[in-house]
Amino acid sequence: YGGAFNPVHNEHVNIVRAAAEELGLDKVIVIPSAVSPHKRMSLVARGKDRLEACRLAFAGLSFAEVSDYELKRGGISYSYITCRHFKKLYPCDELYFIMGADMLRTFHLWREPEEILKCVTLAVCARENERDLSADLKEFNRRFKGGAVKFGYVGKPVSSTAVRTLAALGEDTAGYVPDSVRLYIRNKKLYAIEDVWKVK
Repeated sequence: YGGAFNPVHNEHVNIVRAAAEELGLDKVIVIPSAVSPHKRMSLVARGKDRLEACRLAFAGLSFAEVSDYELKRGGISYSYITCRHFKKLYPCDELYFIMGADMLRTFHLWREPEEILKCVTLAVCARENERDLSADLKEFNRRFKGGAVKFGYVGKPVSSTAVRTLAALGEDTAGYVPDSVRLYIRNKKLYAIEDVWKVK
């Protein structure tokens, strides 16, 4: 399960839990990106802080492991390189790549999508207000002749952008992120714009 995790929030944890339960996964590897090819963000926390926040967020899930592979590799985090790496690590296992429906829609624009599908099956869940994935899966199958499954979780309207904005303004992020992550963001002053705090 890859992403910027800038920062990790409750929905990331819920998606991992749901995917593991529904697909019968014995392990989920969470992989914070170094530089995401799909997102242009302001207020980006350092890789080591995003990594540590992920470790805190997923600490309660015994099957979850947080990997620093993309951060150590550096540069733009292309998924086809990561998928090749983990396929070499786990050559005899069935591998899934967890994502939301919005990512499935743009998957054909990713770098080397066919290479990704040689290594993994995409595991897709709906985003908020998008319960029916049938049209997206039909279009995906038309392009790629299979390689994706859905699991039943429907995401809630929580975003990393909202959490960053609250943190920048010095507001409480409770209810959006695990409590351990909330304290980490506050204590490290991640995303803080302290001049704004002073004005407040």
